[in-house]
Amino acid sequence: MAKTRATLPRLSRWWTPPAHSRKAYSGRLPLLPGVTAATERLGGWSAAILTLIGIGAGLIVDTLGDWVEAKVLDKLHDDPKRMQEEWYRYLRIAFTTEPIGQRYLRSITLHLKFELGMGIALLASLPGILYLNYLKSLLSVGWTLVVAVVVPALAGYLFWEALDSSKVLARVRKELLKGVGEPPIQ
Repeated sequence: MAKTRATLPRLSRWWTPPAHSRKAYSGRLPLLPGVTAATERLGGWSAAILTLIGIGAGLIVDTLGDWVEAKVLDKLHDDPKRMQEEWYRYLRIAFTTEPIGQRYLRSITLHLKFELGMGIALLASLPGILYLNYLKSLLSVGWTLVVAVVVPALAGYLFWEALDSSKVLARVRKELLKGVGEPPIQ
């Protein structure tokens, strides 16, 4: 029994990195001394806390993306009222045989979620990037201006693509609704 116990690793080793890796891990965050001190003090728990913060931020960004889709993109369709009616009609369909268009809708929806989420995340990260640059002078003035212009431009491009994805989704749903009630879709 004692031999078995000695050969099993301590449970804490599975989630607590060894001391040498904690130093390397905390050394990657030299921008804010408080963060570095906290990661050294908390050890492996700092990774779990940062992971939870990242998941929470991702959920907030996803929710904001849903809001932008519902309040902004849906209003930019040619006939928003008809598009909404088709959307709710589509939601009531119970396909017995999944049409090929359903997989295409999933793919385009994934693109839409990425475009909205990434656009929002870029805009949300810009003040933090500029503030860190102000504190630590990480970038030259020229590069700071490039970041200050490119990040919003990239976010704008992603929102433009999200609008296009939203219109594609509406068109495909409309086409799928044409086949409802006709063989093979019942």
